[in-house]
Amino acid sequence: MGQVAPVGPYWLWSAVQHPLLLRFAEWTPLVLALVVVWALPLAAHLQPAPRSATARGSTAETAAGARSTWPFVVVLSCLAATAAFLGGTLVSRLLIHSGIAERTRTMDGFLLAFTHGNLVAAMFLQGLVAVSTAALLVPRHGPMAALHGLTAAFLAGCLVTAVLFGGVLAASCVDALALRPAACGGVSVPFVRNTLMRILVGGTACSLLAITAGGTALAVRRRGRPDSPPRPVAKAATEGRLTARRGGLTALLLAGSVTVFACTTDKTDRTFGPPPGGLEEVRSACQHYDELLGSLDALTTAEVHTRLDEAGQLAVRGGEPALALAFMEHFKAAPEGDSAAFETYGERIHQTCGAAGVVLVNLP
Repeated sequence: MGQVAPVGPYWLWSAVQHPLLLRFAEWTPLVLALVVVWALPLAAHLQPAPRSATARGSTAETAAGARSTWPFVVVLSCLAATAAFLGGTLVSRLLIHSGIAERTRTMDGFLLAFTHGNLVAAMFLQGLVAVSTAALLVPRHGPMAALHGLTAAFLAGCLVTAVLFGGVLAASCVDALALRPAACGGVSVPFVRNTLMRILVGGTACSLLAITAGGTALAVRRRGRPDSPPRPVAKAATEGRLTARRGGLTALLLAGSVTVFACTTDKTDRTFGPPPGGLEEVRSACQHYDELLGSLDALTTAEVHTRLDEAGQLAVRGGEPALALAFMEHFKAAPEGDSAAFETYGERIHQTCGAAGVVLVNLP
């Protein structure tokens, strides 16, 4: 695939496109975990404080509270990230359409690489939003800044997903944005749901890593400084309570909407491959892989990776993520000269496909 479009390092491709990760991202309860990691602490933090505690707040804290800006920082971070992603999407589509031959940009491998690049950009952008939001808010909000950073990253992930599919819809109707000529139409709702989950899963992982790294760097930096009197940190109970509560409730409402969408939408994309039925998809996956092995000499690198990806996705949809993993590891073991792994995964493929009633003629 790297012959028709850059896809970056293999470990990054494997992390984003790994069959087990694709299966994990389709797991419905996962969206609850993604929301709970920041929504419950935020909801608890928005609870009114006792009047006695409020009365004890210092004048400095009250004045700082009147100027509370964390909802605005979160919103501005999300909008800035969305605008950057929108601009990058439009520019990349225009440049590809005008600068790359139609024969190349309509290849499955090129389209897969383009989609991979968008997913990676969306995930890393969420990490950047999280750490930048936390960095802006930590002087006044302390540890709560990390929570606001995760909130901003989650909302940014939802917005960039909307931009991603908005670009797909626009490209189907505007020729200057299209990579492959197609009739103006819509997109599959299950595909939107699964892509949103993948972006949120990867984005949350990037956000947690970025905030952890940023917090560690900040702690090391503070440790090297001489001790100084701590500056007053305004509590949420005294920091622009009305604005903060409205912003928090809006974020919770959006998160709830995403949760309902993910939990009530069928995750099976029926527009791709054979009808769902488990066994039929496993059989189709085995046949795809066997045909791939039998036609390696006649295929380009991009076509090989595209067919390997199709076989893996069919196996995942058929309820056999282990078979998809075996495809990847078996195929990778051959050029690496790992005969033990080649034999081990080849035997697993033979067993699984044999149980599904498929005889592999091209697998040694």
